[in-house]
Amino acid sequence: MWVTIYINKRPRPEVDGVPKFRPWMRDDIDDWSYLLTIFTHFFFWPRFALAWFSAWLAMFGSAIGAVGHDFSKQPSALRRWIMTNGTAIGCRGGMLAYGVIWISKKKVVVDYSKWLGPDWKFNPETSYKGAGTFVSNH
Repeated sequence: MWVTIYINKRPRPEVDGVPKFRPWMRDDIDDWSYLLTIFTHFFFWPRFALAWFSAWLAMFGSAIGAVGHDFSKQPSALRRWIMTNGTAIGCRGGMLAYGVIWISKKKVVVDYSKWLGPDWKFNPETSYKGAGTFVSNH
């Protein structure tokens, strides 16, 4: 954050003096303060620590599940459970650290006959199961 303040507060004649860049320039740079960031970014360090802990937890879960495993064979159900849940818990913690509370899934059945013709019918046996779209808030 302090690097961002430093980079944006220093004079840049190639951008600052050119009127065509003015609509894309921030007008609140003069209000930015090095001291104020200590208070406004108070939760940076706990979130940073949670993100690192979550990443290590995900890697540790996968590593524990892989100890002694012969990779030429399919892993057992217990190994898959350890690796899947260890990674999932670690990834959820990382998302929590970045402000994503939860991901929800919703199955939507869409009638594509408008685009594919009136003869088109949805067939769950031949359609690709699990296909979907990830919609983020950004």
